[in-house]
Amino acid sequence: MARVITLTNGTSSVSLLETDGFQLGTGGWKQRSARKKVTWSTSLFSEGRSPIISAPENVVETYKVRLTGTNHNDISDQIQTLMRLAEQATLFHEKQRYQSPVYLQVQTTNESNARYSTVTLVYGDFSSSLYDPPFDPGNEVNEFEITIEREPYWRSGAPGVLPTAIDLVSANTPSPEADATKQAFANYRGTAVISKIYSYDASTATFSSDLSASTSFSFFEVSGSTPAVGDIMYFGSDTPFFEVVFNISTKFSGTATIVDEYWNGAAWVANEADFDRGLIEQVTDGQMIFSFRGDPAWAKTTINGQNLQWLRIRITVITTWTTTPIHSGQVVYISNNPYFEIENDQIDGDVNALAMLLYEAQQYTVNDIVDNVIFGGKSRGFDNFVSRINADNNPTAWVRSFGTDTSALSYRVAPDGNAAQCTFATDQTLVERFGAELPDLDRIIDWEGLYQIFARVEQVGGSAGDVSVKFELDMNDVLNESETIALQNVGSGPEVVSFGQFSILASGVLDFEKAFGSLEFKLYAKSDNGTTPNMIFYDFIIMPVDEVNISVSSIDRSLVSQKALSVDSGILREGTIFYNHPRNDNYRVIIPFQLRSLPPKIEPRANIRFYGLLFKSDGTSYNNVGGLAQMYIHERWLHLRGSE
Repeated sequence: MARVITLTNGTSSVSLLETDGFQLGTGGWKQRSARKKVTWSTSLFSEGRSPIISAPENVVETYKVRLTGTNHNDISDQIQTLMRLAEQATLFHEKQRYQSPVYLQVQTTNESNARYSTVTLVYGDFSSSLYDPPFDPGNEVNEFEITIEREPYWRSGAPGVLPTAIDLVSANTPSPEADATKQAFANYRGTAVISKIYSYDASTATFSSDLSASTSFSFFEVSGSTPAVGDIMYFGSDTPFFEVVFNISTKFSGTATIVDEYWNGAAWVANEADFDRGLIEQVTDGQMIFSFRGDPAWAKTTINGQNLQWLRIRITVITTWTTTPIHSGQVVYISNNPYFEIENDQIDGDVNALAMLLYEAQQYTVNDIVDNVIFGGKSRGFDNFVSRINADNNPTAWVRSFGTDTSALSYRVAPDGNAAQCTFATDQTLVERFGAELPDLDRIIDWEGLYQIFARVEQVGGSAGDVSVKFELDMNDVLNESETIALQNVGSGPEVVSFGQFSILASGVLDFEKAFGSLEFKLYAKSDNGTTPNMIFYDFIIMPVDEVNISVSSIDRSLVSQKALSVDSGILREGTIFYNHPRNDNYRVIIPFQLRSLPPKIEPRANIRFYGLLFKSDGTSYNNVGGLAQMYIHERWLHLRGSE
């Protein structure tokens, strides 16, 4: 295998191992290791010092080469190519309009795979006179020194080139799976299952067989019938649901209109999933999520003998119908969980990998935009940790309690149709309204860590700000509480309230005298307008921040209808990229979202879950705002890559 030391931007290159050109001398390059910038902690009461925080510095290396050419002009051309790359290396980091980074590609004779490193600075210096032999007379520079400053580590792929997305997993992913690199995740935690799917032929008043277990079917067809006005697809579940995940292998071709509807107890009424734009106007095939807000009036009804919560899509207009859309590759499903997972066999290397997370919005609802995206990574405690504690239907051992003036509420727009409602009927002061307790030390240990705590609540009635809320974390009667926060909206669905960061410690650390541990989340609320407003509680959101924390927001752009956002630690370019359409790279805008955290880097061979939260800047967060996630990785090494 030929040795490689090449400086390139992917188009223009300079090799340092040429017979005619730049030729590295024996011992001309000694590869250096990254040194770390360290903030130290010292104390008069302890020995030595210990690091508080550290980060690697760039590596600066010198290459001593001999340069030959056919004549002086040829040598000049080679040096100019090098200097143009040097200028581009700096401009890429200084100017957003430069899209191609300059990088080193290196591989030793017996190293199985190449490694790469982004370059920030390049200098070239003559160490011999241009007016003496062997250059003049002659065509050789016998001492030319190239100094290169590069990123701290070697990586697995060329910078600026998108690698293949890695496989992800999720709890509700079906088997078989159409595309393991793209995972659907929800903005809530639920248990709904699509239990029945029927196609209905209006001309013959006949239903298809149940398609819920089918990995392939054509929309609106019954026994090969041609879709016509009035034909319907039905999707049913025993509990309320807010999304349906398809894999469209064949796109629709033609001109038609379809509507999506739900039963409100008296009639079929229009929904907001916008299947028309999603299914009929879809520009590419692949996985898609049709999400919708739901309605408190959504009721069960009987279709084909099945009494369920039904969503239906109905053809209302056909001008031309050339190609029927086809779902295939997996069953239709509901994601239900607000996370996706990287398994421990996906990332090699000996230092944390660079990562690019791509979130693709799929809600298809113009009213439900997202301009705040948060993900928290966690690699421990999977047995008992969940990032959402609901008003009801929580994991084993969790006990809910209703505080003053609060009771259970059957509410079709809440996870699994369950919420809690506070009426302020007898007490409008700031007192406990809802609590969720985990009284089991063995399970609490899985919760140890640092978290950003949120709640989703809704004020119904009154004026904005009439209701204020506070969060309290109770660990074995050791209390930690947030400030009191006034709600911004009235009757706009669940509002996301951020209470700040809280540390959860294993109970035994706090109090060795107690025989049993206890962890409790409490919501306090008050009304400044008597009994006029009510408050609905949906769930607590517990977002890990001590391993990987991704937080981005925007004041002038939003994510809706297949727009996408990537958060990148340096695979293409460090920062954020907004895509008007994620499946076409020509529609991208660099850095319209503000990154409020460090870009993601992921520990090699780690099994890590990424928990998500999506909402609008005014706090509103509808259950329907989920999405698709992909993860791109550059593994990294301090020295050699070898066969990895």
